[in-house]
Amino acid sequence: MSDAIFRHYDRAALDRQYDNAGKIAAETLKAHRARWEGCFRGALPKQMMPYLSIHHHTIVGNREGLREAVLLGKAWGINNACIVHTIVTAAYYFTGLERMDMLDEDIVAALA
Repeated sequence: MSDAIFRHYDRAALDRQYDNAGKIAAETLKAHRARWEGCFRGALPKQMMPYLSIHHHTIVGNREGLREAVLLGKAWGINNACIVHTIVTAAYYFTGLERMDMLDEDIVAALA
């Protein structure tokens, strides 16, 4: 991770997926990040980022990512009804309601 692309992330705890992706295809990872960041410059409100993250992490089953997205959404002003609706619809339409079992105490406490 000595590449200049990841200098910003050296202080963060990157998981193995991003570390390996950086070793294999650093330019692809950089382009993906640029597309993700570019879609939020001016055209969409900032609340769309945690909204889409909640949707994504529900579908893929990433408990930590969902917790972070819920906390960010709450901090940026997304109301509880919208967060719960996003989680339920993503689980219902894409994975089945079995995915709701990943809601841990932290997420439920944040929504209470």
